[in-house]
Amino acid sequence: MNYCLKDLADLTLQDIFDVATEHLLFQFAKCSRGVGCYYRYEDKKCAFGVFISDEEYNKTMEGVGASAVIKRFGVPSEVLKNDLCKMDLCNDLQGIHDYSPIYEWAEELYDLAVTYELISPILQEKT
Repeated sequence: MNYCLKDLADLTLQDIFDVATEHLLFQFAKCSRGVGCYYRYEDKKCAFGVFISDEEYNKTMEGVGASAVIKRFGVPSEVLKNDLCKMDLCNDLQGIHDYSPIYEWAEELYDLAVTYELISPILQEKT
């Protein structure tokens, strides 16, 4: 399924986590040119980039954190004002993609699931 930024308003924390986790573990590669990470590069997307549709994507998004992209390009802040956990989760998922070695992703994602009290059958298979 293809997602867009506005979908974040309707997705649950569990949905966001599941989509990003499945994407990262299937892709199993950073979206990078060797230095820095990108929302998209060539045929890859980062953990948060999977929620940015082709129509929404703009190169000016690069170098901007997930929560800033949500606020500037996607979901009006009043929609998410009572659900800051979604922005926090998106930032945390982006952080795992950007800063953790790929071989640690499954463990980092598992720890993130525990932190947010989420379940993840795909991670139980990987860890």
